[in-house]
Amino acid sequence: HTDRARPKPPPAQERRADPAQQEVVLSSWARSQVARMAAEVEALPKLSRRAAWKQRLRLYHPDKRRCLERRGGGPWAGRSDTEVNEVFMELKRRYDRANAQEQSCLAFARGRAASA
Repeated sequence: HTDRARPKPPPAQERRADPAQQEVVLSSWARSQVARMAAEVEALPKLSRRAAWKQRLRLYHPDKRRCLERRGGGPWAGRSDTEVNEVFMELKRRYDRANAQEQSCLAFARGRAASA
């Protein structure tokens, strides 16, 4: 125990919102794409989800998308860059969240193993 007081948190307007917690407005097409992929990923074991999100994220990455478009398509054929980018950004947000959860689980497991 120390006599030092904890520093006060910054006022609410100065706090940065966690991007993973921000509400995102998606087009109906982007929302349906993300919902379909989310259902697939959520059906997997927890420790497999980060890799599954990463795999889907790669498909919508702008560089990969250009390459696939030259070869004749992808799941975004006929969609605007804005719509496809919405899907990419939402997948990135979910990948980041899954990565953080996985790291937390692994750290917890390591801590338990070390104390055993």
